[in-house]
Amino acid sequence: MNDASILVVDGDPEIREAIETVLRREGCRVTCEGNAEGALRILRSRSFDTVITDIRMPDIDGLDFLDRVRDVDEHVEIIVLTGFTTIQNVIRVLRDVGAADYLSKPLNDMEELVSAVKRVLRKRKSGK
Repeated sequence: MNDASILVVDGDPEIREAIETVLRREGCRVTCEGNAEGALRILRSRSFDTVITDIRMPDIDGLDFLDRVRDVDEHVEIIVLTGFTTIQNVIRVLRDVGAADYLSKPLNDMEELVSAVKRVLRKRKSGK
């Protein structure tokens, strides 16, 4: 995971900070943003290997945000981390938007997120 660039988008500053701390410890370059519009501005200015995002956003519908992320960078890997879980959202996020993983909040163990990021980065590196 060394030197992977990750954008974390979540309205909760405590969650952003916890994710940032864990991923930096793993050697990742982490950028955090608290809202979707700010995240889209960042994505337009530079590329990331992975976006980790909630789908409950204060400024844009989360599923709409995922579509817009794809419009900006169709190759970025997306991991959705949310407490708002319905089977319809899971299906849409994984199948229609092409997210690499969908994790439920609260995470019982941050290692679950680290494992998901490692899987996504291996997939990206292998080109599959």
